[in-house]
Amino acid sequence: MHTLWPNLFFLAGGIFYVWIAIWDLTSPLATDNDDDENDSLVAMTHWSLYDVATAAAPFLYLLNAIIDFRHVFLNKMYWELAITTIFGMAYLLDIVGALVYVSVFYGLDHVPSSVAVHFYLIQAILAVWGGSHYHENRTANP
Repeated sequence: MHTLWPNLFFLAGGIFYVWIAIWDLTSPLATDNDDDENDSLVAMTHWSLYDVATAAAPFLYLLNAIIDFRHVFLNKMYWELAITTIFGMAYLLDIVGALVYVSVFYGLDHVPSSVAVHFYLIQAILAVWGGSHYHENRTANP
């Protein structure tokens, strides 16, 4: 049962991200010429369906990280605990980035998402290195 919920949250978050990407690709581009009129679907409404999806996608991934964190903490899997913590921090920053995007802090709206990308890179490196290290130790000590 442990793997069902995190996998469902991960799948749902991925579906939201794919939906957001398709929306971005099919939406008309905003022009800087018109101050009063903007063709972007996001700029026309405050907290549109797009904005909700942008915040929901990392939130679902954060739920995945929370459940995984609990599992690896209870099973004392310390390497996976570090990887899961970094994973959760990255998605927490993505949520902050989604919320700041619709706030008044223009210019700072990309900082949390940019920092999150670096956390994703660190998490991926640790996951790959830890996975290969685990398999090396397993084959050496059967």
